[in-house]
Amino acid sequence: MKQEREYGDILCDDTQLGPFPMHRLKKVNKPTTVITDNIQRLDSRETAFTKAARGDYGPAVEKEVPRSTLKYPLSATLTEIRQAVGAIEQKAHAEDVAPIPQEPAILTRHVKRLGYFLKADIVSVCELPQHAVYSHDSQGSPIDIHYKYAIVITLSKDYDTVHASTGYDWITTPLSFDLYLRLAVISQTMANYIRKLGYPASAEAQGIA
Repeated sequence: MKQEREYGDILCDDTQLGPFPMHRLKKVNKPTTVITDNIQRLDSRETAFTKAARGDYGPAVEKEVPRSTLKYPLSATLTEIRQAVGAIEQKAHAEDVAPIPQEPAILTRHVKRLGYFLKADIVSVCELPQHAVYSHDSQGSPIDIHYKYAIVITLSKDYDTVHASTGYDWITTPLSFDLYLRLAVISQTMANYIRKLGYPASAEAQGIA
């Protein structure tokens, strides 16, 4: 009979967690991409979609922006559900920290396992640089996020659908919005779970540049 694995073994080993062998990636102590210290935070009102919506690219583009997510029945459906998920109230975290191991490595692997349980393709944890956060939201209100770490969730588009698409059909937009909905569900679930463990967390899809 197969011996039951210990709790510590499950969270302390280095076996592959998700569908991709991330543990095989070469890790270096110093990033190979040079990132300077003077990167300015981006105002979310200056993104391409926001500029298009206010007419910076001309009246024809401005007219089409409201229709871009609603003109296809499937993308409109996915958008409505994603907006409902995104509007879920993010409550304060529990006052007491759950009686779980506090070692950073174990907590990190625990969080990653949760993401993969929720069907994420890749889950990573990293320090959150300030330039990765928008300076203002779409309403012009300053964004001030006091988090040291970020959980990065990656999802891949359905390969068969992408391969079959011509680029002129009605499936390309729903392909993206399917991911937006799934990301909203995963991020909201993970943030809510972490708060219930007694740690502050929030799903900041609108606050990350």
